[in-house]
Amino acid sequence: MAEMVRGATLEGYSPFNMPGTLGNILIHPDVIARIAGMAAAEVEGVSLGPRFSFADILPGKEPVRGLTVEQTESGSYRIVCEVKMAYKTPMRERAEELQRHVKETVERMASLELESVDIRIVDIFVEKEKKDDEG
Repeated sequence: MAEMVRGATLEGYSPFNMPGTLGNILIHPDVIARIAGMAAAEVEGVSLGPRFSFADILPGKEPVRGLTVEQTESGSYRIVCEVKMAYKTPMRERAEELQRHVKETVERMASLELESVDIRIVDIFVEKEKKDDEG
């Protein structure tokens, strides 16, 4: 029988159960997704998934759209980011910057080992400021 934490099973949580500590610290995958979403929002020229807004990363909201957190068989984690890139953005360079920033931020904040941060570019968009300046 699975243990319960506030109505949810412990399955899927990331445990910090180090010997000699006071007890376990568990991080829900949605929290990892929120950290990754906030980190992704810090990268210029990138927007997460379709219809992403900052409301998606506020407490009490649904999991962040455009982000998937999966635990691998080895116990590490994999994050998949579906993003839109700003028009005229060098996509490969920006995707690599996004990978590094998300990986460093999640590993630093959650003390997790990420196996990979996969980027899927699903669309492009025109940045509003540039569009307004041209019009």
